[in-house]
Formats: sequence, C-alpha cells, structure tokens
Amino acid sequence: MSETNKMEITPSKNIVVIRPTELPSTTRIIPLTSDAPKVGEVVAIGVSKKPPIFKCGDTIAYRQFGEYEFFINGETLYFVKFDDILGLIKSKKNCCRD
Repeated sequence: MSETNKMEITPSKNIVVIRPTELPSTTRIIPLTSDAPKVGEVVAIGVSKKPPIFKCGDTIAYRQFGEYEFFINGETLYFVKFDDILGLIKSKKNCCRD
C-alpha cells in the first residue's frame, strides 16, 4: 500500500485507539482474576470533556474484551472506550514519585 493510500484515524468522543504492544521482559503484570488486562500504545485520542491522563505514545493497560478490533493501514488497532482504560504504565525512571 502506498503512503498516499494511508488512512488517518480520528476517534469519536471518549474513544482511544491503541496499538497492542508487549511490556519489557523485566516487567510483569500478574492479574488477580482470570481477565488479564491488555497493554498497548496510544495511537489517537478522541475528544473528552476532561483531559485524559495519557497522551499519544504512552503505554496503557486496558480491560480485556472491552475493545473493538480493526485492521487498518496494515496493522491491528483497537478502539477502546475511556471507561475501559485501567491506567497509564510508566517506567520507574520516568516516574515522578522517585
């Protein structure tokens, strides 16, 4: 597919577009339930009344089964409601609580 045929993604209100990723091998999420959260990189953010705690490029955890899967521009992307975002994942070196 040529670059001119690439689609631009603009999610609707309170929707975030996520590219699935893996956490570094030194990082582990151990869920206490059988519904393990998924992890992904934020690609696009829809409009919201209050600003989200995440921005494009951030890694976030989101609820499994809360996403809508699409194959766009040669990759799998997930459209997720803001309410299904569990939190922002930062590396310790970037954490403001050090």
